[in-house]
Amino acid sequence: MSYRKRHDPSARNWRKWINAHRNELGDLGLPLVTHATTEHWEEFLSFGEMSFRLSEGYAPGFSFRDLDRGQMRALLSFLEHFDEFRPRDTSLAQYLRNYLEDDESDGSR
Repeated sequence: MSYRKRHDPSARNWRKWINAHRNELGDLGLPLVTHATTEHWEEFLSFGEMSFRLSEGYAPGFSFRDLDRGQMRALLSFLEHFDEFRPRDTSLAQYLRNYLEDDESDGSR
């Protein structure tokens, strides 16, 4: 008797989506760890940062604050246009809006 592995449609959809957007995410300045898996992507969207898990604990990771203002604006635009794998109200989108709004109200660019 043969056994066929059942394919998870959400995993297949993720692979299709990430293959279509991987280069764009890299161009935005996001390291691979932020979108290596759906779980990583959702964590990044929820917290705006990623910590690298090591067997001994956590190491410094990546935060949206590591991006320059242009990259932040581009990432916000990306999140607003490509929402297939984005919860409706991600914390990151709001962080970016607030951060950029505060920056502009201070007269910085």
